[in-house]
Amino acid sequence: MFKLAEALLNKNISLLVDSDGEFNQSALVLVGENLSESVLNRALTLAKGPIHLVVSPQRAEAFGLQMMSSSRRFAPNLEAEAESQCISIEAREGVTTGISIADRTCTLKILSERTPDRRKIVSPGHIVPYCAREGGVLIRHAIKEAALDLVKASGASDAAVVIDCLNDQGEVLSLEELSKIAKDLGVTPISVNEIVRARLQAEPLITREAETVIPSDYGNFKGIIYKTPLQGREPLVLIKGELKLDEPVLTRIHVENSFEDIFGSNSLSSRRRLLHKSMQLIEQNGSGVILYLRKGSEYQRSSQVVVARKSEQLKEYGLGAQVLLDLGIKKIKLLTNSNNNLVGLNSFGIDIVSTQTLEINSAESSI
Repeated sequence: MFKLAEALLNKNISLLVDSDGEFNQSALVLVGENLSESVLNRALTLAKGPIHLVVSPQRAEAFGLQMMSSSRRFAPNLEAEAESQCISIEAREGVTTGISIADRTCTLKILSERTPDRRKIVSPGHIVPYCAREGGVLIRHAIKEAALDLVKASGASDAAVVIDCLNDQGEVLSLEELSKIAKDLGVTPISVNEIVRARLQAEPLITREAETVIPSDYGNFKGIIYKTPLQGREPLVLIKGELKLDEPVLTRIHVENSFEDIFGSNSLSSRRRLLHKSMQLIEQNGSGVILYLRKGSEYQRSSQVVVARKSEQLKEYGLGAQVLLDLGIKKIKLLTNSNNNLVGLNSFGIDIVSTQTLEINSAESSI
């Protein structure tokens, strides 16, 4: 991880790219603690996008930042990026209009100081902070989390200045335009995947907590509960039979929604039915895995919200990927009824070799 941060230390600037999502997003990353007016001005000239300051949950709490979504105090482990956006702030002293390079540099440096002092800021202002997810890219596969991980790896404080790279039309850059920026800066672009791999090698977040036998309508499963420092997110895995690790393992990755999983409808497409169908197929196959990704109480929301945020949800399988690797699984045959790819799984060395559709007919609706 430190090797990836060397460019940031040497050039005071790095270029981050993320090609795993719907768009080829990119951003310039600066160390807020060491920010200078000249570096910020150069970065804004090249990147042309808006400035964000990405901070850790601890720093957000220390500064008393208010969330934009509901104007209430920051709570760890927020789901969507929009909910991670805080109300804009400004330096209390040392600024005039707040929009000049000098003023924005002043505000960003105050927010990046080693010892946060909330008396030095006022709200609203011209800098919009974002709170990164606890666990960084190992939990949320995104540029903002990657930027903060990179800055922290350089030895700086937990605050990263992120400027989106856009063209003159306000659109994401082409590969040719990205290459030009990298050449102008004299840096090699760093992908979000590289940061994921580096962190995973250095600091796995899961350990086995307990094992048991779980009886079901589809035979006995071996159950393993994993412990993680991220509160309320302990993954559960159900294993059937002897896994053949040299072949793709039949796998269902199921994100917790307690109400639907337990009390959901009896419709053919309900989450509860999909979970039962997966267990049935694994029983028929003779072996396989159900990976049940738990979420904290703040995530227990309606099915409409879950569907609406599917694009973000697909980026958050870091803990699940670590569980699969702990079991020795590197190739899976995915049980799913969705056409969406699980963005970021390949970052952890998990290869989705094929998929199998979860088809449920009316004769099975009495399960």
